Amino acid sequence: MFPQAGAGLVAYVVPDVDPVDHRRAVRHDYTAVVDKITTDSRGRESSGAGRDAHNSHLVAKSVLELACGSGRERLARAIDAERYFGLDLSFVALSDVGASARRSGLRQVELTLGDTIDAELFEGDDFDLVVCDSPAHRFPDAEYLRRALTAALAATGSGGRVHFGGIRDLPLVRAMHAASVVSGAPDDVEGSVLEERWRRQLSEQGELLVDARWFRDFPGAAHVEVRPRPAGSSESAAPFSFDVVAWRDGTRRTVEVPTWLHWSVGALDQAAALLADRVEALGLRRVPRAGVAGAVKIARVLENRTGTPAGELRMLAAEVDAAAVRPEHLAALGARFGYDCRFSRAGGWPDGELDVAFVRRSDDQAPGSAPLPRFPFGELGDRAHANDPVHHSLLAEARTWLVPELRRHASKALPAHQRPLVHHLVAELPRTEHGAVDLAMLPAPDETPGLGLLDRTAI
Repeated sequence: MFPQAGAGLVAYVVPDVDPVDHRRAVRHDYTAVVDKITTDSRGRESSGAGRDAHNSHLVAKSVLELACGSGRERLARAIDAERYFGLDLSFVALSDVGASARRSGLRQVELTLGDTIDAELFEGDDFDLVVCDSPAHRFPDAEYLRRALTAALAATGSGGRVHFGGIRDLPLVRAMHAASVVSGAPDDVEGSVLEERWRRQLSEQGELLVDARWFRDFPGAAHVEVRPRPAGSSESAAPFSFDVVAWRDGTRRTVEVPTWLHWSVGALDQAAALLADRVEALGLRRVPRAGVAGAVKIARVLENRTGTPAGELRMLAAEVDAAAVRPEHLAALGARFGYDCRFSRAGGWPDGELDVAFVRRSDDQAPGSAPLPRFPFGELGDRAHANDPVHHSLLAEARTWLVPELRRHASKALPAHQRPLVHHLVAELPRTEHGAVDLAMLPAPDETPGLGLLDRTAI
């Protein structure tokens, strides 16, 4: 089918590839990447185990680690554990973890080859902590994430919790890639070049992206936190990612936040006054986050095709970030008055804003031990809350070989006026209720591939 688009024809192409086979290939490729990273990093890691300060809360007597990988940070989960069990798809990574554990004298470490969803084999094993840090963006789809998280919860015991880290934030995907293309670009790089790079990165985006609101009322969890990824993380995508912590039962105390202030110019001063009055708990909603707000601004400028060069884009971002808030400054404010400060992306705000809660500690409580605030989740609505990376990967791969082949075939079989000007790959053609192709729902040829309606899936 070749609907008219401007002066040329558009061919909408559906690749004939089995998604199940492609999903297996994607996971196989991921394992190969882990093997290579592990091999390349040999000799650069310390022989002992250490702990990353940002993950110091991931400590428990019994730990099940999914996609345990290799290196100091992940093996650090075993330092204080009496029982540690690690799974990974990569035999190479497991071999390195085992060797490091032996060198460090960590005899409580057990390792086995397995996928993340093999947590289902540990149902009822009563682990205090099940952790899967960082590989979630490589999962093939949201259903896989749901199965893995459900299985992890079932593997915990009374008072147990699950930590899934590094989940890419769906509403922030455009900002994430905008920050990427502008970062490091010389000031005089033209906006048109940056716009092209940005759209190309979006079209090649093959990671799992999830809206934080999906975790609302997650089955099997008594309480769920959606925490922004720590600002000090070395990952470039950290500001555009979040961690999910799910508690199996009500053993961990929680508290309702009675007062929520919506962010405004004077909200911070108002909050400080209330904290000085020793209120039990206080919340701020839609707090703009420095580092993310600027990236969102860059993405909007790139989307509008204004041609703004890199240097000016960075200046615009800096102005926006200067008016936003750094989470560590809010944490310091809470600490000054004896409050624990918690942050959340549960609202799913489109520009990456955070909800913030201050909970007062008693005089004998250590920092971090106050009850957990119950953050309000945003409404799910009818829109999709995850992309479909398998379909996207399938389209991206087909684009590299199928489109050139179709062009060669058309050049031989069709006269010039009948040859498509654009080949637009889609996972499926939209249909009317009668089964006919719905022409009105076909994506425009200039839409960014991989982020349109046909590449998104409801969970």
